[in-house]
Amino acid sequence: RVSDHDPDICYTTDWGRIFKTCNGGETWQQVYTNKVSDGVWKSRGIQVTTGYMVAVDPFDSLVMFMANTDVGLMKSMETTTYTQKAAGYIETLCNVKPHRRTGSPGNREAADYVNGMFTSWGWETDTTPFDCLDYKTGEVSLTSGRSSFPVHPSPFSPGCETEFELAVVSSIEQLEKCSCRGKILLLHGGISAEPLMPKNFVFYNPDHHKKIYSLLEEKEPSAIITATGRSPSLVGGEYPFAMIEDGDFHIPSVYCDERTGASIAEKEGGMFSLISRVKRIPAVAGNVIARKSPGAEKKIVVCAHIDARADTPDKVDCTKLVEIAGALAELIIQFH
Repeated sequence: RVSDHDPDICYTTDWGRIFKTCNGGETWQQVYTNKVSDGVWKSRGIQVTTGYMVAVDPFDSLVMFMANTDVGLMKSMETTTYTQKAAGYIETLCNVKPHRRTGSPGNREAADYVNGMFTSWGWETDTTPFDCLDYKTGEVSLTSGRSSFPVHPSPFSPGCETEFELAVVSSIEQLEKCSCRGKILLLHGGISAEPLMPKNFVFYNPDHHKKIYSLLEEKEPSAIITATGRSPSLVGGEYPFAMIEDGDFHIPSVYCDERTGASIAEKEGGMFSLISRVKRIPAVAGNVIARKSPGAEKKIVVCAHIDARADTPDKVDCTKLVEIAGALAELIIQFH
């Protein structure tokens, strides 16, 4: 059956299966099962009968009819709105446990789900893997004499077990003058007012961020403590936030809130012991690239994040973008 709205769209049956083309017959995609994981397919219920003909309603291209030998005439009934479907996508992704951090098993599960969505709609997909880092956290402690200070491990930081004198800086100018090689270095105040972009992040990397990284690597402290406040425009409600989150930065680091940072700063020059039993884990992840009409001269590109940080609250992460992309992809199935 050729679509009345686009002659490149056509459906055909072969006594049990249904196929669809969006490019005038150059390629065909089966539309009677959904791929849910590697090697596993879920029936849509169509292939258990014998279809003789598929017809499209000339007044509503989303309504279709199918003639069968044993169950008679079937009509598609669009009872679920795209808003409801989109809500289902976001619910599924938010329920991936324990998280969707890049390189984690949950991230691969989410990518497989998104890939299955697009392939079930007849889109061509590419999930070429790439190497990345995951990490595992463990015991973290910071002490000085009998005093203990609550700190958190910076994501992707290497671990450490060190005891050295404390140095303190609150600005780039102070860091330039600081002699902190081999010491534990506290960054607080203006220098830690915002999270640093990763060193090799090509999309946005301010010069003062590069300057801080360069100075830290030149000064060679044994470990870094960053005391951070609130920055709603950059990190939302996260408090405290990790100033350093970079798998390409190799000096161990932890972070704390600004009040704890002020208490630590009072002991400048004293001996501190930092234990951070964290581990970097080489991992593999994959982007999902879905293409509709890949041979078209002009392109419209929609991008969305599948991943999310481990501590991001449900529905306050990037799944909204995936939800929109998924709903849009399903909405334009009928178009070439």
